[in-house]
Amino acid sequence: MDVPDPDGPDEIRIGPIVVPIIEDDDPWVAEDRALWSAANATARAMHTWEELRRGMSHEDWRVRHESVVRISARWRNDPRTLPAILQMAVEDPIPAARDSAVMCLTDYPAESVRGTLERAAHDPDAEVRWSANYCLAQHGFDHEPVWPDDEQTE
Repeated sequence: MDVPDPDGPDEIRIGPIVVPIIEDDDPWVAEDRALWSAANATARAMHTWEELRRGMSHEDWRVRHESVVRISARWRNDPRTLPAILQMAVEDPIPAARDSAVMCLTDYPAESVRGTLERAAHDPDAEVRWSANYCLAQHGFDHEPVWPDDEQTE
């Protein structure tokens, strides 16, 4: 196996795009992996609707990200689930958590999620907008997509 040159470049350029070179033992990668692992373990330990709902309000956005997927999968038919996901999809302060909630909306009746998806299609974050447009298309709605580079480019 080739050993990377420690004095090698920290990034490569592909046209106008700069791609950072990050090694597996990079402290940021190790820290991020540990944070996700802890969040995943916390969410995995939640089983009841009430536990998962609390997880959707957890201080760690990664726990919220994981909890919304689990509550949607495990408690889809509970009448409290969809309103909780709809709220998170537009109100969570972290874009990645909102994005996770938006993606869960593909599993619910189209007309019950349309308004939230249309609102999310104008989210300040490009990833959330992309996911909302994807979900609107999955539901078969004829809408004018708002793609990430159409509005407020990050």
